[in-house]
Amino acid sequence: MSTPLALFNGSYMGEKPTGIGVVARDLAAALEPGKFPAVWPKGLSPNHGSRGHLRRLLWTQLQLPKLWRASGAPLVLSPLPEAPLAIGVPTVVLAHDLLPLRYPQPSPLLAYHLAYVPLVLHRARHVLCNSEATAREVHGRLRVPLRQLSVLRLGFSQGLLRPMALQRQPFLLVLGRHDPHKNLARLLRAFARLTNPEQLLHFVG
Repeated sequence: MSTPLALFNGSYMGEKPTGIGVVARDLAAALEPGKFPAVWPKGLSPNHGSRGHLRRLLWTQLQLPKLWRASGAPLVLSPLPEAPLAIGVPTVVLAHDLLPLRYPQPSPLLAYHLAYVPLVLHRARHVLCNSEATAREVHGRLRVPLRQLSVLRLGFSQGLLRPMALQRQPFLLVLGRHDPHKNLARLLRAFARLTNPEQLLHFVG
């Protein structure tokens, strides 16, 4: 039996994955199980609220290093910027964006975003970024060396998303949360000035 390339951290995956959870699920499915064995602990996903988040962070620091050593893999692969901080545990992590650092909001997760995530990114052997913009921000804001960054663009399932031969009405689709930094108020003001009465605005998220 060949030595695995990395142990995949599946702790963020829950029963109803969204966002990063979907990325984790699909990335793990695309990797060869023999080369990238995965651990899928239960009860640690965002579906379990703040308790699940705290349990996941503790599990990442206390249990994941033990599982990694037992796996024989040379490093840990994490689909988000969460990884053991113990010396001697090499990691590759996936950075999605730094919005919580760019627009910090008072919340129980503020220390997580301002201290833990930057430390994980700095200590990682390599950081995979989901876009060129994310890579630029990780380098520019956190000073992670460019040699430690690679862009891994997100894909989509062609079985779920495909063009359909349907007649469509003109509309503008907005995907995402309704956070202040999304600038939706300005979008609504701009949309109100359009002269086409058939133009529709749809919010999803």
